[in-house]
Amino acid sequence: MNFQAICGLFAVAAMCQAQAPVCTQLKSSIDAVTAALDKFQYAEAARIMPAIEGARNECPRVLLAMARLRAAQKNSDQSGKLFERYMQAQPNDAEGPFRFGETLLRASYFSQADAMADRALALNPDHSGALALKGQLLVMRRQTDDGVRMLERAVQLDPANAEAHFQLGAVFDRLKQPENAVKHFESVAHLRPADQRAYDYLGLNLEQLGETDRAESAFQRGLAVNGGPLSDSFLDFNYGRFLLKQNRLNESKSHLDRAVEIAPRVRAVLYERGKLNLRMARYQDAARDAQHALDTPDPSQVILDLQVYALLAEIYSRMGDADQAASYVHLAESAKIPRKPAERK
Repeated sequence: MNFQAICGLFAVAAMCQAQAPVCTQLKSSIDAVTAALDKFQYAEAARIMPAIEGARNECPRVLLAMARLRAAQKNSDQSGKLFERYMQAQPNDAEGPFRFGETLLRASYFSQADAMADRALALNPDHSGALALKGQLLVMRRQTDDGVRMLERAVQLDPANAEAHFQLGAVFDRLKQPENAVKHFESVAHLRPADQRAYDYLGLNLEQLGETDRAESAFQRGLAVNGGPLSDSFLDFNYGRFLLKQNRLNESKSHLDRAVEIAPRVRAVLYERGKLNLRMARYQDAARDAQHALDTPDPSQVILDLQVYALLAEIYSRMGDADQAASYVHLAESAKIPRKPAERK
């Protein structure tokens, strides 16, 4: 029996990947697909994939690349099957369970993602990606200190680990440490130039540091690449808010209108456009936005009822409706400020 026949019968054997000539021949194409996937350049990965996918039975790395691309294309059923085939073919490679865990986390299968992170780390305790995945899960469980230690270890082992930088940036953003957040989000923008979320976070944290020119550049760079499976639905909202603070009302309106189109049932989006319309003396539009905001549930309490009451009071006051303004002043004065639970370490 020749070598190709042996590999066809025993595709689960790791030696097939190491020895099959087809893997060597396709290495540059497989590397190019992998690099595109790592940078969130999914269209580029999809462009190259047809040249290699026919070799999936002979070369397990093709299976892994296909699994990741199908996951990015939201084909969860096919991606899951491909991940399983890769892990059967390469049972000692931590990359398989790590990548599958990454996909499971994005689909909000938290316990399964955790199990895959543990499996990857059991195979390779120094796998930077698996450390970052486990660190992210720990942070999500509010075991922040342990999570940060794992994420920092991931960056130490691989300074080019964009996801570890992103998760550390997100932690520092939540902890109101913009200088540290900026450092990590700048690394993500360099390593994954198509990651619109990184530009959004970068702009927000630069804005907190008073670096308005750099913040605006970050928002604009994010909007230039925004779209696809991981599009950031709040980039227009955050840039619109930024422009409103700069008193660039017409530019702000363009982005806040777009934000309302994208997220019409988010209270903060409606509230912010209501503020803009008030500034522009578009009182009827402002009242409509504010009333819609009040009617929209906000379980995260980003915008409180009393804030909307106060906005409505000001709008009706400007409109000359003293009775309506007074009623909303009364509601604002009697509204309770909810207490937020303390974060666990």
